[in-house]
Amino acid sequence: MAQTLNDMVEQFREEEVPQGLDRLVKMITSMNHWYVLMDPTNDNLPLIAEIEEDGKPLLWLFAYSDEESLVQSAQVLFPHMEEHRYLHMPLDTGVPWMLEYRKYEVYGLRFNEGPYGFYFGLEELE
Repeated sequence: MAQTLNDMVEQFREEEVPQGLDRLVKMITSMNHWYVLMDPTNDNLPLIAEIEEDGKPLLWLFAYSDEESLVQSAQVLFPHMEEHRYLHMPLDTGVPWMLEYRKYEVYGLRFNEGPYGFYFGLEELE
């Protein structure tokens, strides 16, 4: 039986080995597309949120494997937003687009933010 993304996330959390993150990134970059959470005031920009990690405020983008995960996560993370805009983005154009945000000091990507979410620096997408 093939291992699902959620199974891999659980295994990654249990084992806490560096190769686990590499496997997760490899799995999600082999997908055809992601759902990227967009800024509620500008359809041309992704949502960029500041979240503290290890005592340091960092800027993050948000991407999801499916629309349902995006909507569930966005309702919890951003309850003040009346609607949650997203872009169904093919990875062949989406990854280079996301990497461009490093010049605006965006640190990383939070993928499937929620119970089966994980996060990493944008350099992992290169």
